[in-house]
Amino acid sequence: MEGQQGRRRVVVLGGGYAGVRAARDLARAGAESEVEIELISKSAWHVDLTLMYEVATAYLTSESVASSEIIAASAAVPLAEIFAKTSVKLRISGAERILLKENLIVLSDESTVSYDVLIVALGARLATHGLPGVATNAFSIKELSSALELRHHIVRQFYAAKNLVGAARRQSLTFMVVGAGSAGVEMAAELACQVRHQCSRHRIDPQEISIQLVEAGREILPGISPVLQRVAANRLRKLAVVVRLNERVSAIEATAVVFESGETIPTNTAVWTAGLSPHELLVQAGFPVRSWGVVCEPTLQVQGLATVFVAGDAANLQEMKPPLKANVLVAYTQGTLVARNVLRLLRNQRLLTYQRPKEVTVITTGGRTAVLQVGQLKLSGFLPWFLRRLITLRYWLWYLPFIAALRFWFASNRLHGAND
Repeated sequence: MEGQQGRRRVVVLGGGYAGVRAARDLARAGAESEVEIELISKSAWHVDLTLMYEVATAYLTSESVASSEIIAASAAVPLAEIFAKTSVKLRISGAERILLKENLIVLSDESTVSYDVLIVALGARLATHGLPGVATNAFSIKELSSALELRHHIVRQFYAAKNLVGAARRQSLTFMVVGAGSAGVEMAAELACQVRHQCSRHRIDPQEISIQLVEAGREILPGISPVLQRVAANRLRKLAVVVRLNERVSAIEATAVVFESGETIPTNTAVWTAGLSPHELLVQAGFPVRSWGVVCEPTLQVQGLATVFVAGDAANLQEMKPPLKANVLVAYTQGTLVARNVLRLLRNQRLLTYQRPKEVTVITTGGRTAVLQVGQLKLSGFLPWFLRRLITLRYWLWYLPFIAALRFWFASNRLHGAND
């Protein structure tokens, strides 16, 4: 099939890191005479998902009906602003089905979009591991809407606690974070910082607060240097976060977390950050799915589907050992490669293979501190925290005009720095 004036239609499914990068790179390649580019996203916003722990713990000096809008604007930019001066066509709609044999995407309003080449960048979903109550009772920071929901829930716990006593009060002031990867550590540390302000506002003794970080494995932040693991653990201890290693959760109830050991911790707040699972749309479509993503070739083409590419968390490059981490750098670089390979495919050129990027790991630990690992370089404290902020600025400078990127970055830092 061909679009206007014989151009091939390239559809990008997903407005996250990989999808936006692929669409922008295609638009910047000067190939308007060759391709039509359409990006389909259920949200009109491009969200910096690395800031969802900040969204969930954002502290405002005064609460209002506009709180959600204020906080959301600190972590998301309209897709229309990113693609304002490009040839990319935006379609804000949820995708219901992918019909691979027909080269069609069925949208939530039952309309269809055809494609010559499809780029799948839908990300992954949070893994529940089949445990009872995780999907219904646990909170998540995987998406903007869920992070905002958690944030308002946390605020309500402090308002409610003022009128409670005994076990009910302890339950309201107990916060459980399950999973001690980067998301869990950042969430627990920033929550501990926010709690100080909430206690001051509501005149609650900080000693009444219990924040517990639960990990089924034997270490926090698996995959980084043991030295930095210890630094992060010490930082959490300083923030009064209780780290529970080698403990498996068996169920999440509405008012408790249940462990395999039989122990039950009464709590109204369980935050689940443990692992990824494949997007249900990709499973339903019949993609070759394993673990959290679609099995793809080193060229990022889906196995057996030459005109379908996959990037970001939705991709599973099985040949990469050790497995690639699900992070912004991987999504970003894969989006770039996919854009180049789409054009090379349409031009009958040899496709490029994905190369593992040099890993840069920066994990914040609350209060303007972080740990950083780049190869053999290991840093902790204020400097890596500041570098993390600069990396975020560089990201937005790539998508937005200079002044707009700076304005967004300063506003985001001002709000998220209220806890520090």
